[in-house]
Amino acid sequence: MARFLSGRQVRAVWCEYWDSKKQDSKAERLLLSTNISLTAEEVIDSYSRVSRNSVRTTLYMATHSAIWRHIARSGVTQ
Repeated sequence: MARFLSGRQVRAVWCEYWDSKKQDSKAERLLLSTNISLTAEEVIDSYSRVSRNSVRTTLYMATHSAIWRHIARSGVTQ
């Protein structure tokens, strides 16, 4: 259990994926889940079912939405 983003509880899972084609392990990953009732195995399984592009799109949208909120709050204009 960890605290993330203004103290919100998250399940943090540190893992390493095995590449069966290359018979080698891939880089280590830190996976976060806001559903703290999930086990580590369930967090890993839920990430494996999500496509990489959907995660990238979600992170892109969240990042840019946070940037625009910050700009709006600070009153920065061109």
